[in-house]
Amino acid sequence: MGGRSAWKNRVAPKSTVSSRTSIRRLSVMFAGALFLCALIIVHFFMFTFMPSLTRMLLSFFLWLLVVSAYAFHLLSLWGREQQLMREHSQEMRRVLFETVESLVAVLEVRDPYTGGHQRRVAKLARAIAENMGLSEDRIEGVVLAATIHDVGKVRVPPSILTKRGRLTEEEYEVIKTHPEVGAEIVGGVEFPMPVAEIVRQHHERLNGSGYSEGLTRDDILLEAKILSVADCVEAMASDRPYRRALGIDKALEEISAKKGELYDPDVVDSCSALFKDKKFIFEDQPPVKIVIEE
Repeated sequence: MGGRSAWKNRVAPKSTVSSRTSIRRLSVMFAGALFLCALIIVHFFMFTFMPSLTRMLLSFFLWLLVVSAYAFHLLSLWGREQQLMREHSQEMRRVLFETVESLVAVLEVRDPYTGGHQRRVAKLARAIAENMGLSEDRIEGVVLAATIHDVGKVRVPPSILTKRGRLTEEEYEVIKTHPEVGAEIVGGVEFPMPVAEIVRQHHERLNGSGYSEGLTRDDILLEAKILSVADCVEAMASDRPYRRALGIDKALEEISAKKGELYDPDVVDSCSALFKDKKFIFEDQPPVKIVIEE
């Protein structure tokens, strides 16, 4: 999908919700006016042709019938409107994920060495978040942020991204700007979760040695702590321009050794358990036996 027509198709659900809601409100008003007119006409004939007792009984049951019918009409409209809002929410979530996928595709064209890195990180981050019992909304926030956490690297020169040797201090300082740049890019998209802030914080560490802001412990979002562990494990387990893959064993040893210092203990334990219990593997890597000392 692309171009102006695709964008129009994407925003159509919002205008559809507004128009249908307006129609239903008019329907409620029309139904109320219709019931009121019917009551006035019926009461006119009742007061003209019926005795007082019969008139009172009929009036009571008539009002009861009208109120019940009107209440049923309101409930029916409310139910249909709730269904429409759920459908709209699902459509908007689909559009968000499509937007995220587009951003990922742009980055992977520029940096072939990290092709699939963000998707793999997102898969592990989801598994960690689910294993920790986070709510579905928070899990979705983690996945969205993980899927685009390195989007800020679009401002990093390809010569640095694909460099085979050790980075110079100046080059490393350029790399360190990508969380902040990524947060600026993502901040232009109206996500229902704090995705931009998770992206900004994904290189922060508990002891304040991370970047971009040097945040510590409780100042770092739990979602960002999950992302940082998933990012570290995937990066160490995969090939990079400057080294061969170190493997899952080494990655888990690293996060376990730095548990409580750099990485959140609960997140590390959750991640390690996923691999130890063989509940998780990266799809393009065979299962491995993991031995982690407590």
